[in-house]
Amino acid sequence: MADVKPLKLEFDGDGTPSGIGEFTSGDTVAQTDLNITSLNLSSLTTDASTITVSSCPVPPPWSFVEVTADDGENTGDPYYFASGSSQSTTEIDAGHITWDSTESYFTLANAGWYEFEMQGSIVVGSSPTDVTTSIVQTDGLGGTEIEKIDKLQRIRTNIDPHDIMIKWMGYCAADNYTCKLDGDNTVLMNKGSTFTCKRIN
Repeated sequence: MADVKPLKLEFDGDGTPSGIGEFTSGDTVAQTDLNITSLNLSSLTTDASTITVSSCPVPPPWSFVEVTADDGENTGDPYYFASGSSQSTTEIDAGHITWDSTESYFTLANAGWYEFEMQGSIVVGSSPTDVTTSIVQTDGLGGTEIEKIDKLQRIRTNIDPHDIMIKWMGYCAADNYTCKLDGDNTVLMNKGSTFTCKRIN
């Protein structure tokens, strides 16, 4: 499809629309007036860091959590990622996605399409141990949960750490989301485990 030039209203000295013209190099559009879904911006001047396309901020917000010590939950009961662990968080625009280190979940301020990825390292208390990881929408551990995806992994040695991973992409309502671990023996999450939430659309 050929590129097209956007049009603008031209005004007379009284501020009354008097005609239609093409945008030319040097013309600008105020941020508050820019509401687009598809537009070739080669002839416009604007601040690309604040454009919103299809309701998704640009750049898309994300939040990243890292377990920084082997001091978290060590139990056979279900628990959420990084529960009880020392941790660090990096966030781009916490007004959209924020990590709650007390409840161990991401809070999404806006509905949209998101990606969740947990890359973990665990040690189990006995062999074999079945560990199920899942991405859930939640109002808190022990409360109401809506499961998005789950994966079972059977750990056959309790000597060495084991890598676990789960990923899900989909539409999310504005709510809380996290990764849950559930083992039939004790499961300890190790330093270096990470969990990321990204807005993708």
